[in-house]
Amino acid sequence: MGIKENYDYFERNFDELYKKYPDKYLVIKDQNVDKTFDSFDQAADYGIRAFGLGNFSVQQCTPKVKRTVFISRRVTFAEI
Repeated sequence: MGIKENYDYFERNFDELYKKYPDKYLVIKDQNVDKTFDSFDQAADYGIRAFGLGNFSVQQCTPKVKRTVFISRRVTFAEI
């Protein structure tokens, strides 16, 4: 599952997620909240260690008017 599917899950379930995790950073993997953190850096570090780059999403659980969206894509470097 990709970033779009994880974000769609977050949007569909926002009210329930906000009640459980207000203002937390959610690590979302395969349309499920795997773990929550108080900072983006903690969430991103955990996600990278647990799943590898490009295999999870981090979403701040705040109302849309306050929300910052971070999008990261996996980058591959090739020697030419």
